[in-house]
Amino acid sequence: MTSSNKLSVRYKTTVVEKDYESKTLSNWGSKIEEPAVSCRNASPKDLKLLWHSWLWEMMKNRKLMQYSMCPVIAICLSFIFCNSFFFPDGDGCEGTKNPGMCGLEKELSANIGEIRTLMAFILGGFVAGTNTFWRLRRNNYAVLCGRARTLIIQFGALLPRTTNKEEDAESFNRRDTMLRWVVLGYELAVLKGRGQIDSIEGRDHLEFLGLLKDDEWDKLIEGDRHTTVWYWLQSKAADLRAEGVIEELRLMQFINITANMRDTANDLMSRLDRDHSIPYSAIVGCLINLNLVAYTAQKTVQWSIWAHGNPQIWLTPRMWAAVIFFTCYTSLLAMLFDVSHTLYNPFGWRELDIPHNIIGGGIRNLAKKVALGENFPSTMKSGVGTGTIS
Repeated sequence: MTSSNKLSVRYKTTVVEKDYESKTLSNWGSKIEEPAVSCRNASPKDLKLLWHSWLWEMMKNRKLMQYSMCPVIAICLSFIFCNSFFFPDGDGCEGTKNPGMCGLEKELSANIGEIRTLMAFILGGFVAGTNTFWRLRRNNYAVLCGRARTLIIQFGALLPRTTNKEEDAESFNRRDTMLRWVVLGYELAVLKGRGQIDSIEGRDHLEFLGLLKDDEWDKLIEGDRHTTVWYWLQSKAADLRAEGVIEELRLMQFINITANMRDTANDLMSRLDRDHSIPYSAIVGCLINLNLVAYTAQKTVQWSIWAHGNPQIWLTPRMWAAVIFFTCYTSLLAMLFDVSHTLYNPFGWRELDIPHNIIGGGIRNLAKKVALGENFPSTMKSGVGTGTIS
């Protein structure tokens, strides 16, 4: 089994990762390749995620069988309650006939109206908050990617560079190591968002990308491995200043941009300030379950009234429409609560999630090429390209 196949097994990857190696740049130590997929494909529109894709994703999370329980229960109970025992006055609810079942149906309808009025405000705020937290986490990732690129070009521009590895191997290795650390810290930040920063799978992932050398993994502080990398970068910059390789001003620049990167990469999930409170979530869940129970009970009684003395009604379009609408309503209502689970962590491997293997490949490509220091036009040389703009 190849390393990429092992990685796919460990991560339990899905559609996006079936061609993990072909969609990702080769590892750090190999020859530079062009990205197989452009980073612009990161948006849901470019990935062609139609509405039924995320709808199906949410239905899978809850399991389709659970969504169908309410209509199944209502239909089964209606067959029981349509018995003449519950309708001592014969068919229908005209006047004061069958006060037990008919009165129960009216009472349940009134109670459902009260529950829905209360639930509309609370559930609306809950879903809006869930979507806001999801957008904030994706935005935090976008800022992380931007600052990673900033860090790469800052180190690449300000560190002494050479185009001849043999003549100045120390300078090249210094640039290569520090730029590799930038990508290492970036990848560790994403692994923390996935909950795998200290896992064997996370280490295998970093080794597959060629971002770990010698004893680096063992020296990373458990739980704060990404923070350790920023500590390495700042310490290395301080050492370069002590050796006279860089000036004091460049040292301060390195420290500031690394500190900004650490702040962004601290915790992509940010559970301390981007999670719904447990009491709030519990109340929303109770309201939804209460509404589902009440609505199921109301439909049970209503369908019992319709079917009493007229079992053929189950073959009419009216009953089919009622069952279909009831199934859609209860499923969508349950999914509105489940959306908090579906959108909770956008750093996984689903189609709905951030395509990190594509975006991260672009960042690794940038870092490797900047480390080589060869991407400069001829007009960079003194006295070349100094003509006036026409």
